[in-house]
Amino acid sequence: MPWHTFVVGKYYDCKTFTAQTSVGYLVKRCATQMIDLAERTFAAHGVNFTQWLVLMRLRTEAPMSVGELARGLGHDQGALTRVIDALDQAGLVERRRSRTDRRAIELRLTGAGRRSVEAQLPLVVDKLNELLDVFSNRELDTLIALLQRLLQRLGEFDPPARTGLRTAGVAAAG
Repeated sequence: MPWHTFVVGKYYDCKTFTAQTSVGYLVKRCATQMIDLAERTFAAHGVNFTQWLVLMRLRTEAPMSVGELARGLGHDQGALTRVIDALDQAGLVERRRSRTDRRAIELRLTGAGRRSVEAQLPLVVDKLNELLDVFSNRELDTLIALLQRLLQRLGEFDPPARTGLRTAGVAAAG
């Protein structure tokens, strides 16, 4: 039986609904503040947070197209192309023709890109651990499971290609 069949009744009511208790509002505010924190953390480390997200995604899921990467990160493909251009010029990513479809271009990390993402990984891990130290491990496991379930549910309302989910599950980039 799917997990959502256990929900009884409706949680929200038009008479009592507020932004402060809206899951959408709270997730958006958390995401915005976490991105701001990450940008400040990366400011002095050679790549910005968006660039690092690209590198991290390619670290775990390359090769992939710009379109796949844009959908997975929730970015506009044109804007992401400019980010990839900068990473390419810095020698951190490379574009290659696909072995299976010569018309397609795939993105991969270079050796320097892999070293860069690995060198920056402790920044993210340390900052996340600092941010989340108010939660127990059990609470974090629950929070992660709930967010993954919410992403899965959102995927039921939108084609999977737009949610950034892959068959292997939700990839966490930061």
